[in-house]
Amino acid sequence: MEKSNSHAFLSSLIDSPSDIIIVSVDRDFNYTFFNSAHKKEMKKVWGVDIKRGSNLLDYIPSDEERAKVRNNLRRVLNGRHFTKVESYGKPGNRFWYELAYNPIFNKKKNVTGVTVFITDITKRKQAEESLRESITERIKTERNLRESEVKFKSIFNSSNDGILIVDSDSKKVFMSNPKICAMLGYTEEEFKNMGVMDIHRKKDLPKIIMKFNKMAKVEKGLSENIPVKRKNGSIFYADISSSSVKLAEKKYLVGIFRDITDRKETENELLKHHEHLETIVKKRTRELLEVNKNLKIEVKVRKMAEKKLIDYQKKLQSLTSRISLIEENEKRRIAADLHDCIGQPLALSKIKLGLLNKFSQSPDQKKIIKEILQLIEQTIKETRTLTFELSPPILYELGLSQAIKWLIDEFREKYNLEISLKDDGCDKPFNNKIRFFIFQAIRELLVNIVKHAQAKKASIIMLRADDELRITVEDNGTGYAGASVKNAGYGLFNIREQMNHINGHMKIRSLPGHGTRVTLVAPFNPDKKTLAGSSHES
Repeated sequence: MEKSNSHAFLSSLIDSPSDIIIVSVDRDFNYTFFNSAHKKEMKKVWGVDIKRGSNLLDYIPSDEERAKVRNNLRRVLNGRHFTKVESYGKPGNRFWYELAYNPIFNKKKNVTGVTVFITDITKRKQAEESLRESITERIKTERNLRESEVKFKSIFNSSNDGILIVDSDSKKVFMSNPKICAMLGYTEEEFKNMGVMDIHRKKDLPKIIMKFNKMAKVEKGLSENIPVKRKNGSIFYADISSSSVKLAEKKYLVGIFRDITDRKETENELLKHHEHLETIVKKRTRELLEVNKNLKIEVKVRKMAEKKLIDYQKKLQSLTSRISLIEENEKRRIAADLHDCIGQPLALSKIKLGLLNKFSQSPDQKKIIKEILQLIEQTIKETRTLTFELSPPILYELGLSQAIKWLIDEFREKYNLEISLKDDGCDKPFNNKIRFFIFQAIRELLVNIVKHAQAKKASIIMLRADDELRITVEDNGTGYAGASVKNAGYGLFNIREQMNHINGHMKIRSLPGHGTRVTLVAPFNPDKKTLAGSSHES
């Protein structure tokens, strides 16, 4: 290219709107051409106004940068067709990508100057660095998430209860653990194609759908005695604890299944014995009325019936107490498993995730970690609550009075029932068996108040009198007539039988519209009693 043609070409580029910087200098590095982009950049970077004919190197204050430019231009002037250089400009912390050409020749093909094209690649460099950092952080995040996932799966898969995680909207199964697969007879792959309604009988679906919708609206809940259908068509009964969780902004329902078939069969058997007892009493009564003319026969038959009645009562008391103790021991075992196998690993996972969140620099990663922390915190809270509901350690570690205070706090929080406690502060030296019976009785009475009494307030009074403890539980609810007291349900029946078994007794006083008062009297040492106390009602 001739010099005149080169000048013409460069002149056409001087006022070009392109962001590419174009500079032309002679062999002494004096400007022969430069475009507006170069003039603007020199003003911005170095703070100088350049002029044509002036020396390029005079405008570069940095010795290091001046040496770089001089060396690049000399290589071109010494015969290289072009030089490609990527450099970093300290002023303004900007990156540059430079292409130095030597298109300016005279007729003798001697190099008379150099034209330089400079492209700003700052954004590209910054993007590359950002991408590199993002990839590094993502690799760290994925590794940590995989570790958390392994811990979660370990807890999930080793649970002693069946667990289903279900999409709240579609009611489709999202995850299932080995225990629920064993309970129902399905594989994990089969569960992925199933919904909640597939594990219940058709006749139960309306009730199940209503319960599911209700559970989906609250953070946690408990549905008792739910019939569940296995793959082979057989039915078992389960208590289902539920809780709502969010994963990646999607709502899921976690259902924890506990097979209560054995317990239900035992309860049914107990009720059958009770009904059988009532049937025998009615039958004997009719027989006595029919043979009332013969007094001796009537007395003999009555004594026989009374003897059987006493035998049945003793068996019933013994069976009721044995079942209660077996159930409490099982609850204590399960509560211990919950604390050791679930609560502690979750707490450790929470601490490690907290450390990960502390050192994380990515907002997206922090958001995901925060969601996992919230999920773990909720699970820890629910595990702790479930542990206390199963078998409160405070009952055995701190005694009956502290356990009753904890129970009052639970009912106040869950059911908004205002309960006052009056305790004389005296020592209550019960053994664990009697302490458990009394605690269960008070809890059952509070449950009855919540379910049936429509009361706003209740009170508990505990007073020691010599070698026995007198407990009064009273509410301001609707109350009921004397006949209703005698025909009370299984809960009061169970309390009465347990109190009789420990040689104590129960007294109920209630009037419609005036609330109900229940008094429990329990001896500290039942072996000193010569006569088992019976329940008194008025």
